[in-house]
Amino acid sequence: MNRVYLYLVMAASVSALATDMIVPALPDLQKVFQVDYSLIQLSVSGFLIIYAISQLCVGFVSERLGKIKTITAGFIVFSAGSLLCYMAENIYLLMAGRFIQAVGAGAGPVLSRAIAKDSFPAESLKKALSDISSASAIVPLLAPLAGGAMLGYVSWNYIFLTMFIFGIITVILAPKSLPGSGEKPEEYNGSFMTTEFFSGTALVSLILSSLFCFITLTPVIFIENLKFTPFQYSLVFSLSVLFFIAGNQASKLNAFTNPFLLFGINALSLVPLIIGNPDPVLYLLSAIVFNFTLGAYYPVAHFTALQIKGNKTGVASSLTGFTQTVCAGVISYCVTKSTSLGIGFEKVMGLSGLSLAILSLLVVSYLRRAKCRTGKETKLRNL
Repeated sequence: MNRVYLYLVMAASVSALATDMIVPALPDLQKVFQVDYSLIQLSVSGFLIIYAISQLCVGFVSERLGKIKTITAGFIVFSAGSLLCYMAENIYLLMAGRFIQAVGAGAGPVLSRAIAKDSFPAESLKKALSDISSASAIVPLLAPLAGGAMLGYVSWNYIFLTMFIFGIITVILAPKSLPGSGEKPEEYNGSFMTTEFFSGTALVSLILSSLFCFITLTPVIFIENLKFTPFQYSLVFSLSVLFFIAGNQASKLNAFTNPFLLFGINALSLVPLIIGNPDPVLYLLSAIVFNFTLGAYYPVAHFTALQIKGNKTGVASSLTGFTQTVCAGVISYCVTKSTSLGIGFEKVMGLSGLSLAILSLLVVSYLRRAKCRTGKETKLRNL
């Protein structure tokens, strides 16, 4: 079981590793290949586009090949792309390698949650999803530091060699079989989608959108408006990530999973930004509480999205992963564009976060009412 746990955590971490470890090397890549920086930036943004499409496809592929075989194939493709990037002598080979990496990276994060659903009983699943979410969050914190540290001793292409080694190790760790959860899903030939699936997917998408807005807007808020140095902001960001991870772990306790309490506190944490009181301490506390509350419900939202009919967990997780990635990208882009209206970055962050929290509460309320209706109908049928 420990090997399966480690395997799932590594599989879930691959996309964050591939996108964040390369960030410190972007200026070096521009100098080496002598191209416009926007083309170098495409190695990150283009990766994310292909990655989102890959997420959509892997669930359907796993229905034919099986989840372990699909993840293994994905990591072989990812490793091949990493090796091509390591050997790249021009920008075109590097871009080709990045796109190949993106194709392979989609399987790990999506199917790791589906495998957890198939492998762990309900009481252990939330804990597994909390740890998978924590791993996905801590990699963006450590990967840029690791990449930057490597550049002090070796050239940029060794970053991709590290990704290649990571991919190969994950393939080696792949279990030949999975432990059963002890809960056999009933055979179901109709649509696997349920109210829980739609609600959970919506909640996951709204939470990730809030996080993307935070990542996009807070550098300007802290560096430009509060006059933090980039290093000071990096400490704020690191602290925020740590509290998001703390929220992931707190979700293992039932006391920290009340959605009305969590999203209510999340909304209140944005009041200083909406008011526009430029107090560094208040803004720091706002960032901490904001990320903790989102982190505490993120694994629960994924757990809800996996409550489907039948056993198509791979397809369900694939659709959820694709939806959350696209929604987060589109919403954060629109929110960022709205700053051109002259409202101010603080108020845009506060109002967008508040709107997403209210929408989350509406989804939770809808899910509660739907469950109550289903419960009443079941009781009537049993009379």
